[in-house]
Amino acid sequence: MAMLIQLDGEVAVRKIPVEKDTVLIGRNLDNDITIDDSAVSSHHARVVTRVLDEARDIRTYHLEDLDSTNGTFLNDKQVRQQQLHNDDIISIAFHEFKFVDENEPDEEQTKKIHKSWIPGIFYTK
Repeated sequence: MAMLIQLDGEVAVRKIPVEKDTVLIGRNLDNDITIDDSAVSSHHARVVTRVLDEARDIRTYHLEDLDSTNGTFLNDKQVRQQQLHNDDIISIAFHEFKFVDENEPDEEQTKKIHKSWIPGIFYTK
């Protein structure tokens, strides 16, 4: 399961599991993650879960800015919509969240797998 970890510098302040299809972030109390800061819009951003394969529990997560006044940043770049990856840092005003998805496949390791001439046999270099 994926989660957002609210950071204060290097310290984890709270952990928020991404259990719903949409997790809303903003200043209003009706958000799933409420940030009491006037630099944060009422409904600032959201994390959307997309199920790619229900049987194998393969999901992707996407960060979407909701036309916020001060913008939403992912790894220090302002974004409107972007897929999230393990260890990404989301910045909303002066608040940071680390995105953690331990089930995300390691793309670098996957690229190292090669098919051999023997059917059904794969190897790494």
